[in-house]
Amino acid sequence: MYSMRRSFIARFIDNTVICLIAVLLCFVLLKSFIANNLISLTLSLLVGLFVLRLLLRYQNKKFIKLNIESEEKINVELTNFELRKLTFSEQLKFLKDAIKESKIINKSYIITNNGVAIFNCLDKELINSEEVFYAYGKVKNKADISELVIISNGYESDLSSLIKRFKDIKIYVFDPIETYALLKKYNCLPNIQKTQKQAKNFKIQRIFAKKQGKNFIKCGFLLFVAGLLVPFTKYYTISAAVFLFFGAICLCFGSKEYDSVSSSILLAK
Repeated sequence: MYSMRRSFIARFIDNTVICLIAVLLCFVLLKSFIANNLISLTLSLLVGLFVLRLLLRYQNKKFIKLNIESEEKINVELTNFELRKLTFSEQLKFLKDAIKESKIINKSYIITNNGVAIFNCLDKELINSEEVFYAYGKVKNKADISELVIISNGYESDLSSLIKRFKDIKIYVFDPIETYALLKKYNCLPNIQKTQKQAKNFKIQRIFAKKQGKNFIKCGFLLFVAGLLVPFTKYYTISAAVFLFFGAICLCFGSKEYDSVSSSILLAK
């Protein structure tokens, strides 16, 4: 896993592929029992919709848990962007001001009155074990520290298993979603200069980023193969052509895009 979150179009491609596989498998099975292809396809599509509902519920569980509404998701990324524009010391001061009952230690990290050490790693694209061990080393001998929270833009996939191995101090790595939830809880979100048009353009740029080209092409290829296995070949072929076209557009003209559930007491309601 490259980062904590996947982009909208990446999830869309994943969901489309999974649902198509579910529909195709169901259709092949139903054809053995139902002679009418239209009925078989209708029932298969219903199964696909059910699978999609389960996928969306699973993918949105973090937003649901942290009480973030669907229309706020764009604010998560814009908040992360505003924080990353600040210098390291400005980021640290912003977090300290957000969590009122806290103090900055040695200009490097924050300690709250309830025993949480907060390290800022927003200056790094992704954090790895090196940052975790560094932060742990700074607080491991402090008797009043019960939790270590690292604010990040994302982390490498093997970090989840690593932080569970620390027994003396609970360690949590906050991604932009959890950082947004934290700032929202303390009513200290940065000033986001965002109009409806800007938000729309932001979403479009993410959908047609250069790295999404291969996802469009994979989906187009799958649709083309699906068209060979079921009736209504024409519709699958047209859909495949559309996805392949978008894939080519992304690869040729798309912009480059950077990527960006813990239960820390910081997020306790």
